[in-house]
Amino acid sequence: MLDPSQQKIVAGLESEIPMLKRYAHSLSHNITEAEDLVQECLTRAIAKIDSWQPGTNLQAWLIVILRNVFYNDRRREKRERLSFSALKLQTSQQVDAPQESRMILKTVEAAYMSLSTEQREVLTLITIQGMTYEQTAERLGVNVGTVKSRLSRARTRLHQIMDGCDTQFRSDKGTRRESDGRTDQRLH
Repeated sequence: MLDPSQQKIVAGLESEIPMLKRYAHSLSHNITEAEDLVQECLTRAIAKIDSWQPGTNLQAWLIVILRNVFYNDRRREKRERLSFSALKLQTSQQVDAPQESRMILKTVEAAYMSLSTEQREVLTLITIQGMTYEQTAERLGVNVGTVKSRLSRARTRLHQIMDGCDTQFRSDKGTRRESDGRTDQRLH
């Protein structure tokens, strides 16, 4: 619960929203992303309201928070892209994938990118970087249960997408070979 002085600061935050939206848009060049940045900035500002010093420039404090949110998001996205690129590189070094494998890899990549940022982050830290649930929870500043939940939802979503992808290749599974009449078992 906020005390009266903090409630007054929160009311001051409202008057800064138009300026924050303009600044966020100038950073992101995307209206939707700018609105998300402003929302995250205000959430963090309210959560850390007692760290703001009365008499200092509220607008400058908010700009610093917004800028930090923006650059933190960019760094996280870059890490995710690099992690996925490294995964693709490892995969391509292991096997010269045939056409079907390349299509599946593209589907996996699209499925991975369709996950929420939180789910991708947990999936990357645990499955690619090999962190434990506890290390991941500590790094992200969340409970271990939250990490397990995000990982479970990410894995479930990937399985759902890949099961849907599997139907694309089922037409090959039931085909008969001309030469001996046996069912082609390539993808089983």
